[in-house]
Amino acid sequence: MSWLINSPLKKIVLGLVLLIVLFFLFAERAIIAYLEPAEEFIVAAVPAQPDYADLRYWAAHPKVNDSADLTPSDGKVTEPSERVDVFFVHPTTYFGPGNWNSDMRLDSFSAQGTEHIMATMASVFSQCCNVYAPQYRQAHLSAFRRPDSSASYQALDLAYLDVEKAFEHFLAERNPDTPFILAGHSQGTLHSVRLLEKYVNAKPLQEKLIAAYVIGYWIPARIFETTLTDMKVCSEPNMTGCVITYDTYDNTGPGRDPEGKLPFWSPTKGWYMARSQDTLCVNPLSWTTSNALVAKESNQGAVPMARLFSVMNLLQDKSRGYVYPELPKPLPAHSSARCAEDGSLMVDSQEDTPFANPGSGEDKSLHPNDWNLFHMNIRANVGDRIRAFLN
Repeated sequence: MSWLINSPLKKIVLGLVLLIVLFFLFAERAIIAYLEPAEEFIVAAVPAQPDYADLRYWAAHPKVNDSADLTPSDGKVTEPSERVDVFFVHPTTYFGPGNWNSDMRLDSFSAQGTEHIMATMASVFSQCCNVYAPQYRQAHLSAFRRPDSSASYQALDLAYLDVEKAFEHFLAERNPDTPFILAGHSQGTLHSVRLLEKYVNAKPLQEKLIAAYVIGYWIPARIFETTLTDMKVCSEPNMTGCVITYDTYDNTGPGRDPEGKLPFWSPTKGWYMARSQDTLCVNPLSWTTSNALVAKESNQGAVPMARLFSVMNLLQDKSRGYVYPELPKPLPAHSSARCAEDGSLMVDSQEDTPFANPGSGEDKSLHPNDWNLFHMNIRANVGDRIRAFLN
């Protein structure tokens, strides 16, 4: 075998081994670098503004059959006597590659993510409501990862501009006498809170607000002193005109990182970064702000959804073109829930379940499952609040 020691074959084998080692060491870093936008916000690269008179720019709309219309098999709840309107702002599904804001292409990886959101989140309103969910030039995920970045704030401002235009179109199109619900998740919640401040809080429109389901973002308790001064947190199951919020963590972890920061906006300060202490939590199993543990028997049904994530589709910015034909059967008594002192919603371990989050960090966040872990409870509560409002 001595001939192999100095042979060209040995050099080739060693070279391949080295390449494989380097790939596994640096692949993740290289992928992230490829997906992230440039440091600067390039105005010339901003995609064209959507025209919300065109139904193509709605991920869900009453005039279109879409995934927000789905209901779980064997999971019906009592429908309210009158349908109301919902304006739903979807979370971040744009991870790049590209610029700071999504171009809203329907064949993109982001579009596949939005389809998933319509089925997993917006569909909780299917039995009660006319769901309006705009496509918008959402900010890239990096807008939440680069602290105090001017480019991040410009991207978020552009995204909000679209959400605001869509909301104005929603208000102009709907019957103004019909009650409505405002809902959002993650980036969608960030923009929805800004809508609440500008259009709803202490405005005539507040009289028509059933509730705001603004989930999956850190909403500080002081918001009712600084921004939503004429509103309150929903502390009872049938309370109306109020705000519902929580973000979910696996109880095998510590909950949210107290040193973590996210972008926020206020009419006096504009954009700023803030930590997560003293945030609001409404337990979706009791619909109160109590810190008491609510047993899993109160969970009316979690709805698991098939994972569609593909690294190759992400790198190619390509949609699989998959449309959900139906929602799975709910899983009752799936998990307990407790609002921790810091505002984290802690649930039973989801490892080895359909609700595990492979992308979570040390905090064991279950961010992608904020809605579908409690799908049937949210669906039922929406109906309860509508009936309370109408009565």
